[in-house]
Amino acid sequence: MAFDVAGDIYGIDLEMFDEQVLAAYVVDGPEPVLVETGYARGVETLRTGLRDVGIPPEELDHAVVSHIHLDHSGGAAALVEDAPDLRVYVHESTAEFLISPDALIESTKRAMGRHFEEFGSPEPIPEDNLVRVGDEGASLSAGDRALDLVYTPGHAPDHLAVWDPTSGTLFANEAIGSYYPRAGVWLPPATLPRFDVAAVGETIDRLRGFDAERLALSHFGSRDDPHAEIDTAAERLTLFDERIPELYTEHDRDLMETERAVRSELVDLDPYHDDIESFEARFQTRGFLRYHGLIE
Repeated sequence: MAFDVAGDIYGIDLEMFDEQVLAAYVVDGPEPVLVETGYARGVETLRTGLRDVGIPPEELDHAVVSHIHLDHSGGAAALVEDAPDLRVYVHESTAEFLISPDALIESTKRAMGRHFEEFGSPEPIPEDNLVRVGDEGASLSAGDRALDLVYTPGHAPDHLAVWDPTSGTLFANEAIGSYYPRAGVWLPPATLPRFDVAAVGETIDRLRGFDAERLALSHFGSRDDPHAEIDTAAERLTLFDERIPELYTEHDRDLMETERAVRSELVDLDPYHDDIESFEARFQTRGFLRYHGLIE
C-alpha cells in the first residue's frame, strides 16, 4: 500500500510480518530515487507500490540501500533485474556482501532464527550497478534534484541516511530507531550481531543539525515533528541502555527471563503481530547486553 509523504515523495508499506512495520520511499521526478529496497520476499509488494504511484520498476534510476540488513537490501537484486542500469548506493565497507550475499544470508539466519523465512534470500547484484559511498557521504544527483547521503553509524557500521533539502525530508531510515505507529512506541535501533550505543548517540546529535520538516523512517512512516521525535529517540536509547542491564541483574543473569522482562516492561507492541514483539525483545535485550560485554 502506497501513502503520501510530501509533494512528490511517497511511502510504500512493504507489509513485513504485519502492516506499518517496514517502508520504502520513492522521490518522484525525471530520475526517480528509491530509498530502501526492502526484503526479497517483499519485492512484489514493492513493485505494486511503485506502480501505484506512477513509477514502473523498470523506470527507476537510483536506489539507496541504507544498510545491508536483509530487510533493507534484500530487494535490490530483483530491482536490478527490472532496471538493468539501476544505480544502487551502499556504504563501501559492505558493498561486497551485495555482490556475494552468502555470508550475509547465513549471518541473518543466525540473528533472526525462525523469523528468517519471512525475509527470503536475495540474488547477487552485479558490481557495475553499485555506487560505493564512503564515511564522508556523497551527493546523489537525480536530474534537477540533489540528495545528500549521510553516514550515520550505530545501528549498523554501514548505515546511511538521506537528506532531501528540496522537500525538507530527512530519511533517517533506521539510524535512530523504530517507531511502531499502531502501538505508539519508539524502540532504539538495537540489533545483532553488532550495535554501538555510543555511535547511535553521536548519530542522533548529527541528525539534530538538519533543518528538517519531517522524518521518514524505515520502521515506520513519516513524522512531522522531527526535533521532538529525535528527542524521544534519544530518551528511549538512554532508558534501554540503563534498564536492560538492570533487568539482567534482577533476573540473576538468566537471558530468557531477561528477554521476557524486557518484552513486558519495554517492548509492548500490541496490536502488532506477536512475532514482532518476539524478535524486538530478542534484539533489544541481546543488543544492549552484548554492547556492555555482559553476554557474548
